[in-house]
Amino acid sequence: MRITRREHNRPRLRAALQIALFLTGLCLFVILLCAIGSRYYYVRERAEIRRLIEHPEVVKTAVWGSSHAECIQLGKMGLMGVNLGARAQDLFEIQYKVESLAPRLGQLKTALISMSYFSFLYDNSVSLEHRKSRDAIRIKMYALYPFHLPYIRGDAGNFIFGVLYPVLTLDHWRRVFLEAPPTLKPDRPLPSRSTKPMPIALLRKRVAVQKEKEDAISKLKFHAKRRTAGYIPLIRRMASVHPNLEQETLAAATRAVLLLKERGVRVVLFTPPYYKEYNRLFRAAWKRSMLKTTRGLAKRTGVEYYDFATDPEFESTPKLFKNSDHLNTLGAALFSAKLKERMDRGAKKVSKRQ
Repeated sequence: MRITRREHNRPRLRAALQIALFLTGLCLFVILLCAIGSRYYYVRERAEIRRLIEHPEVVKTAVWGSSHAECIQLGKMGLMGVNLGARAQDLFEIQYKVESLAPRLGQLKTALISMSYFSFLYDNSVSLEHRKSRDAIRIKMYALYPFHLPYIRGDAGNFIFGVLYPVLTLDHWRRVFLEAPPTLKPDRPLPSRSTKPMPIALLRKRVAVQKEKEDAISKLKFHAKRRTAGYIPLIRRMASVHPNLEQETLAAATRAVLLLKERGVRVVLFTPPYYKEYNRLFRAAWKRSMLKTTRGLAKRTGVEYYDFATDPEFESTPKLFKNSDHLNTLGAALFSAKLKERMDRGAKKVSKRQ
């Protein structure tokens, strides 16, 4: 009996239909899990990023960097925008965040990027110490920020994990099974206009009347010693795993700066003040290398760089520090005002040259 071509292809068609149905069902199942998981994980953080994208007109200024960038108080500078500084953020992550978010912020005029002594020596993906916590930093970044390709080189696992984070979570859905979903607070009102910058003279008066804690100096010295000693094995380990790290972090910083400049954004690199003991104990060769590299980056790309690391008004005033490399609220306010003053002078110089 002769078999027609239609009958011959029927098993193939049936198999293709079964595969299509399976993939459709799998996609619907993943979408369902995403919908459930998204009510439990990074709810507030996702909402904040979403608000920025939905209201780009209020983001005139953006701050990127490690926790050292968190000392920028835009309100004290009279600037309207958002501080996106985050703990332990490396330059690869800054580049990814700039590429992901900046094109969606159509009114962005100024970008501030913090440059720390360790900026060109850090790669969270190759750190063997606290590896899980450092992987979590990358996963959270991919989970929060708008989908963007390419991801950071060599980071495919964390990228997939982050994109599917409501489904694949670090706690294996423990929060979904054992906790109630977090409630979102009512949205804070978006700023309609920038405030006036706070006068430096007023901030200095506040510093003068602020009382010094009795054990402040000893605590800052202890923190500086522990902090700088902890960097040595960490940075050496990163360099051993990633031999061309300094060149590649510089390339990442350059790409982020140039992308912002191409969009007409004024880019300002800065190094915040550190306590004198931290400056004394941090490896001198690493400090010199960072300063030289950052100045070269600024000159080559035509952006501004302001170095406050050893500013005498800060480094010898313990009452301005939360710990040896982070300013407290009062110190952050004073630094923000001083940085704005330097930026204004820099803008005047540029306008005169033009």
